[in-house]
Amino acid sequence: MSTLVDLRLTPETIGNRTYRIPLYQRLFEWDSERIIQLLNDLKEQPADKAYYVGMLTSTAKNDLVDGQQRFTVMMLMGIALFRYYSPWNNFILHNGNPRLSFSARLDDQEYLSFLITSSLRDSLDDDESVPYENKKMKKGLKCIRTYLDTHFESDEERTKYAEYVYKNMTFFVTSLPDNYNQSSLNKYFERMNSTGKNLEGHEIVKVKLLHKLSANKELFTKAWNRVADMDTPCFKVRRQDDENESGMKERIKKAILYRFSPQELFNDNLLNGLKETEEEASGCTIKNVKESSKAPAKNQRAGDGSHSVMSFSDFLLQCLYRFLCKKGKDTGDITVFFNKANLVDTFEKRLISQGCNQEIEEFFSTLVCYRILLDVYFIRILDGQGDYDYDLETPFLEKDDAVKTLKMFESMLYVNSSPVTYYQWFNMLIDIVNTDSPIEPEILFASLKSKDDETHPKEKLKYDALNYEDVDRYWFWRLDFQIWLKRRELFIVGDDTTPQNNDIRRALNVAEKYVFKRNRSIEHIAPQTPLQEDTLKLEKNDLNSFGNLVMISSEQNSALSNSIYQEKRARVESFLDSSRSGSIESLKMLHAFTFNKSWSIEAIKEHGNAMFNILLNSYDNVDK
Repeated sequence: MSTLVDLRLTPETIGNRTYRIPLYQRLFEWDSERIIQLLNDLKEQPADKAYYVGMLTSTAKNDLVDGQQRFTVMMLMGIALFRYYSPWNNFILHNGNPRLSFSARLDDQEYLSFLITSSLRDSLDDDESVPYENKKMKKGLKCIRTYLDTHFESDEERTKYAEYVYKNMTFFVTSLPDNYNQSSLNKYFERMNSTGKNLEGHEIVKVKLLHKLSANKELFTKAWNRVADMDTPCFKVRRQDDENESGMKERIKKAILYRFSPQELFNDNLLNGLKETEEEASGCTIKNVKESSKAPAKNQRAGDGSHSVMSFSDFLLQCLYRFLCKKGKDTGDITVFFNKANLVDTFEKRLISQGCNQEIEEFFSTLVCYRILLDVYFIRILDGQGDYDYDLETPFLEKDDAVKTLKMFESMLYVNSSPVTYYQWFNMLIDIVNTDSPIEPEILFASLKSKDDETHPKEKLKYDALNYEDVDRYWFWRLDFQIWLKRRELFIVGDDTTPQNNDIRRALNVAEKYVFKRNRSIEHIAPQTPLQEDTLKLEKNDLNSFGNLVMISSEQNSALSNSIYQEKRARVESFLDSSRSGSIESLKMLHAFTFNKSWSIEAIKEHGNAMFNILLNSYDNVDK
């Protein structure tokens, strides 16, 4: 391999070099904090010294393999600083065209050109009519302009700053050898990734898959970029400002019909655009910031208010698993297959090395299809919730109760799974909703419950197996769902206003607010090692029996581990009298402490039998 060539450049000395962002690179993602950090570093630098922004790596064809974030920021700085120092025009443009271009993002290319044109004609209002906005670029440019307005007292000072940056902001460009072919380039990406410097595993997969395509690379790159942002719904279900309810439902029908056709989805503008990302700045100066040390979507949770229940890498593996199963291909060991650390190897072995062009295109289309179906039919996790909850976008707003029931059941399926077992509910969901017409929430709930009943048949439900040593946590999740579903029957009294009946009425309000959460463990109501003042002494069989068990967080269990029954009941009472906010951790626990002022062997058996009967009856019918 020939020696790499390092070029030391500034905006003033860049000459005829132009650069292009290749189709496999991520979108611009620097946030305001990181941009301000760079601007401050430049401002504090002595006027006679260069400031180094780092190393860029390009191919022989001037594709930026590494450093596209820095170069995009330099372009935005040039657009803002041109007003104060006109030679910046020579950097942001070359032969009348933007010095930076985008291989497969025509919308971003047009928007950058729009920003440059606005700057050159001294129009600082970039909010004028434009068909597409790259929100991150827009926000970055606004940040730079605001910085110039607030950190300098006069245009004379801004001019000096603009001239210094133009002549002294220094970067090196490392050119990969001319004989670097696509295979060598892929290895280069992987080396960078292995050192934590650049690409995530799913980005390497994208490069490899796109390399296998003989056509439609721009289309499938665009599709991939839409799908990859798991923190922004790929498809907005709820009614938009400019449409009525019938128009909303027609749009959903059309998206479902087009779900395997990315080109038609883009032509009809049916996919939601990518939102800007939020990435934490790191390092005390910009010189210490690594290009992409974290996944680009790590903190993309501002704006839309919710994020997917799974990461993009998880989603890729779920789609690949289903894709392979539908074709009758081997997936190997489940735990190995769904290990995200093996993502690249799994795709290389199961699809990239074996798949033809047609199969690769089919997989890309499948990704889009499944993302649409996931967004339309499955819960998302709400952001900014101290006590997190779920959201389920749906066109059937008139069916609040049915939607709420579906949301609760999907929440139960989700918390009972892990990335290794997502495929269980994911396959159930896609099997049901992969049709040409929208499915109403009560139908989807009934279908999901029926499939879940098949996975956990009634014959497997044995009272003696629901003990501390052998129990499957699934039954506790299922029980909490059934208690919630039957809450208006279980927590109901007549007109009697005794304290006991008041507690039961208040328990209904607590049950209404229940939220399924993960990180639960099976714990004892009457403790294994009781305090001295606790007079209840249990034999092992009674201690570990179903009636004496609840599923709560380890944090709560640690706080109450050896507490007597009355102290534990006081915690439930704090939910009943609203002195404690949030969601109670177990509806089984709520039921036990609401209907039992004290705890005994008889109470344990009675409670256990009542809960077991609720589980048995959960197979009899589906409540809508």
